[in-house]
Amino acid sequence: MRLVRTHTLTHTYTHTHTQCNIYIRPPRGVTKQHLDITIATNRVSVGLKGEVPFVDEATGGAVKVSESFWTLDDGEVRTSYATWKHGAR
Repeated sequence: MRLVRTHTLTHTYTHTHTQCNIYIRPPRGVTKQHLDITIATNRVSVGLKGEVPFVDEATGGAVKVSESFWTLDDGEVRTSYATWKHGAR
């Protein structure tokens, strides 16, 4: 697990060759309706609607968007995206 500080928020992430999970504690009181989360083929962004994203990063490889998701549980956003194995499609 890696700890990363972004502005005043802290997020952690874990990754393998085929999966990446990002965990973020958004400001207190944030609901899923406040969130703007995009998981695209080569980029992931997490933020509040109308604001600069907390995380806006290239994924470092192609993402299987149909196998990717995000949740908000117990005040924590979990973004999980599946990546293609190197050389396999």
